[in-house]
Amino acid sequence: MFEMLIVGFLTAVACIVVMVKINIRRFLWVEVLVDIMFTAALLFMFAGTLGGMIAAVFAGLILSITLWILKKRIGYERLKVSKQGKFRWERVHNEG
Repeated sequence: MFEMLIVGFLTAVACIVVMVKINIRRFLWVEVLVDIMFTAALLFMFAGTLGGMIAAVFAGLILSITLWILKKRIGYERLKVSKQGKFRWERVHNEG
């Protein structure tokens, strides 16, 4: 049982590291969508064993809590369309 939780934790950490390398603030804009897609993909990949399902659910839980805390602490960037029709990223700071 403990091994499954370790696998879930390491999977969530690996996903967070990849998002940090790309730009975590842009992922935080759509944190709910990222969370749902990540958890669903893990459930699909680890389906078939109870240990795999436990690891997937635990990884989804860790990722969900981490993204929620990060969004509240560091803010996020959202895509904005300017009057000239150009796209740019706008930083949004959360209070709290």
